[in-house]
Amino acid sequence: MPRTLVWRKCFIRLGNRLASLFKKGPLKYFPFDSLPNELRLHCFSFLTLEALIASKAVCAEWRILVPLTDMYPPRRHLYNLYSMVIDNPKPDREAQLYYGRWFEPSFNREEYINSLLKQHHAIPEEFRIWVLEWPARLIVNNIWPGLTLKHCLLDGPSTGGSSRKCGVNWLSLKPPQLCALLANDGVSCDPKYAPSLLVWRMRWVWLNSFRPPHELREEEFFEFDCDTWLVFDEESKYFGKVLECPNLYSADVGKIPREFQYRAKEEFPDWIQYLEQRWHGIAPCGRQTSGNIIPRFTFNRDIRKIKFEVGSIHQDCIPAEPWTKNQLEIT
Repeated sequence: MPRTLVWRKCFIRLGNRLASLFKKGPLKYFPFDSLPNELRLHCFSFLTLEALIASKAVCAEWRILVPLTDMYPPRRHLYNLYSMVIDNPKPDREAQLYYGRWFEPSFNREEYINSLLKQHHAIPEEFRIWVLEWPARLIVNNIWPGLTLKHCLLDGPSTGGSSRKCGVNWLSLKPPQLCALLANDGVSCDPKYAPSLLVWRMRWVWLNSFRPPHELREEEFFEFDCDTWLVFDEESKYFGKVLECPNLYSADVGKIPREFQYRAKEEFPDWIQYLEQRWHGIAPCGRQTSGNIIPRFTFNRDIRKIKFEVGSIHQDCIPAEPWTKNQLEIT
């Protein structure tokens, strides 16, 4: 049955059930439509994102009413992201085949969030709502925790839309693992660790010559690297922000200079705005590219062993210590 009819049929069955209790026979009209618009909008405000999406497709009148609903602000932001994605389709057939193969139907959203809460008591609300309510099959640029952990190799560094992304989707590590990034102001002797979630790690290198690396000219060598972090430190003004920085920032013994307060080449106010930029194919770390191009060559590699190596620039390694281990050492 098409999803567009699910909510209407549910309300009709409920109405028929109530009518049978009062012996008035089956209803010929949808009782919800007879309510004032204020009450209908109030009812819509309690729905999840997926329910709002389905309700919008029920009929022309609901299509007008749903966007007028007084939604929970993070859910409104997420709803606007969904509308933008639908209005600006960027299909990639090969990526859809990949998602169909490595999509994990058994992925438990609540368990994923609870695992993060066991490590840290505060989760950015936009990220939490996205994990719990975003349509699982509408994957933005290979970023979704319900995929299998893979190392993706492409023939280009910058993609967008539904295309896959070069690097490792560390968001799909299950159970998820918060990392401890050390903020050092160069004065205080007491270290401060910031709980952060590693979202993505990539390093793409292009050579236009077979000469040794130290003999290469600038136009013969191109390196595109980026670490993406979501900050969970609620004591910082950067709580909930997404930071993209070159690998060398994380490779500096995991230290983030205090004077830059999580210094990065690129910064996004929240998780949903980061996904919006990824859909448009904006290059990470402020890099300039030739545009968002659908990759012609893709290769997948399994990550069989999870390694935490502080200062590592390898994509298969997490360049910081686990947050829970760091907390044990502090206490």
